[in-house]
Amino acid sequence: KMPYYDHNDSNIKYWKTYSPFAIVEDVNKYLVSQANAEKPFLAMISIATPHFPHDSAPETYKAMYPANTLTLNPNVPKQLEKRTRKELQGYYAHATATDEALGALFKQIEHLNLLENTIIVFSADHGEMMGAHGVRPWVKQMAWDESIRVPFLIRYPGTNVQKEAVVNAPITTPDILPTLLGLSGIKIPTTIEGENLSNLVKKPNAEHDRAALVMNVAPFASNFKDEPYRAIRTKQYTYARTIKGPSMLFDNLADPYQMNNLLNKSNSKDIQAQLDKKLNDKLTSIGDEFKSRDYYLKKYNYTFAENKP
Repeated sequence: KMPYYDHNDSNIKYWKTYSPFAIVEDVNKYLVSQANAEKPFLAMISIATPHFPHDSAPETYKAMYPANTLTLNPNVPKQLEKRTRKELQGYYAHATATDEALGALFKQIEHLNLLENTIIVFSADHGEMMGAHGVRPWVKQMAWDESIRVPFLIRYPGTNVQKEAVVNAPITTPDILPTLLGLSGIKIPTTIEGENLSNLVKKPNAEHDRAALVMNVAPFASNFKDEPYRAIRTKQYTYARTIKGPSMLFDNLADPYQMNNLLNKSNSKDIQAQLDKKLNDKLTSIGDEFKSRDYYLKKYNYTFAENKP
């Protein structure tokens, strides 16, 4: 049973069924109340799945993915194969159940005739390493693609919008708000960070490229011993730095599993210099001086000692 709060009621309540279905059931009731409202509405639905612990997925869905039949990526070392298969079984089960729950949500949106005047976005806050590069399956917070690449699907209604398209230019969290404001025709405050990519949504261009900033100023929990980093992801490359200096450079088109670090190699010096400049430009634009972990913990008055392993 998953706990939740209902509006301003300080008493904890519990969904009696598997949370993706329970959450969507509540959302569908809310949509009924808004279907004929005169004012626009916003519904943000935070479904917890798929997420660790993966073995909490319903057995019915786990049975769809026998662990010994699952294909692992080539960057998963042999010593983690068994554990990764077990975690993947639950992960895929959670994902499938979540997909089913979202299907019920879409049916409700269509049933209430909201589909053609509603912008729908589906995304996630992080991925999980799933054994890649020898990292435990449930770990996140890292600059590898398994951790930072998440789905970003958007349905934007309009007669002049391409029906199906893929945009390869990376988007990152701060870009979402200005983009949605742009799509909604709402003035974007100058204080908002991120880039308005609404034109790219309306007129998708698979060749368009940009640099998305990825950062972790103070890794926590099981990542506590990891170095803080700043990184950028472009359509083709991942480049990262720690306090000690550059730490990774991957050509993700030629090397999709990021197994060949091009850092400081003679034939990649030029692209490394270009990416380093792009990273510096991104950090300058947000006023980040890339200080130590302790600097930020002190700045934000945050005590981290209890999270040490």
